[in-house]
Amino acid sequence: MADKDLLVLVGAGASFGQHDKFKPPLGARLAEHLRRKDSRFSAIENFTKVKCGEDFEEWISKIENCPEAFTGSVAVVSHFFRQFKQVHKRSRYYDLISIIGAKNMQRASFVSLNYESLLEIALRRNGYVLDWGSCSIKGDRFNSSKVGEKVPFYKPHGSAHFIALLGSGPATPQATTLDLTSQIHMETDVVDPTSMVFHENVLSVISAYEAEKRNPFNNRFVDEIRESTLKTAKSSKTLLVIGVRYIPTDAFLPKVFGSAFKPGLQIGYVGSLTDFEGYKAEFESEDVLVSHLGEYFDGSCLQRIEEFLECRM
Repeated sequence: MADKDLLVLVGAGASFGQHDKFKPPLGARLAEHLRRKDSRFSAIENFTKVKCGEDFEEWISKIENCPEAFTGSVAVVSHFFRQFKQVHKRSRYYDLISIIGAKNMQRASFVSLNYESLLEIALRRNGYVLDWGSCSIKGDRFNSSKVGEKVPFYKPHGSAHFIALLGSGPATPQATTLDLTSQIHMETDVVDPTSMVFHENVLSVISAYEAEKRNPFNNRFVDEIRESTLKTAKSSKTLLVIGVRYIPTDAFLPKVFGSAFKPGLQIGYVGSLTDFEGYKAEFESEDVLVSHLGEYFDGSCLQRIEEFLECRM
């Protein structure tokens, strides 16, 4: 088996580059979508008397000492991102899987910072079984067929489809109201987002939408995924980064790049020029090359992604 030396890291910008009907909003516009989709979000804003502006992370920091508001916002965000479960036949994720190809997929690991599951659905539809990077899974209904090549797929911020189990059933905000300093340890069920019907109050195992990315539910489960992410990054020689902003103050993301940093590392970046310049200034040297493959995850950058991978594989 080939070494897992290609790490594909995707963020919100990658999923935003999907078919218009199915793409999740970028973080700066998340609040307006939540208000439109779920009346509970406006109720939280009214209760706390704090209106969410464009900076969702800053808003979470303002309500973190209000258990009802914090737990309620986790439930609202979880439920919102569970709606993204259709991957259009013209999805860029299908294009990316095709570019990597079956041969190089043996060398690939994936890290998604997103709460939705568009990339993993696309991988499964191409016949791959996903290894979530944690041994604390109660059940895995996403990989129910268990047929196909296994591909590491890590979500270090959790996922809307990682469901917290309280006793024999899903946890709800009513059953688990807490603040960010608390931790509730339950079991986690990985569900199939394409076929499951969720009650709006079911809680997902996701990190808080803020710089620290703290996990009030099932912290051990997310920590195991993060440990697997860093271990995989350490063995990677090539990083393909799509739609991930350059945020040196993030509590976890710099650790991923730090683990991967070594002579000979090559980083291919798809995203804004501003973020690219940040990555370039931080990591490029005579031993490490950072390449800009395009501003947007669209058709125009696919050839450059393919050329970048061909040179490295």
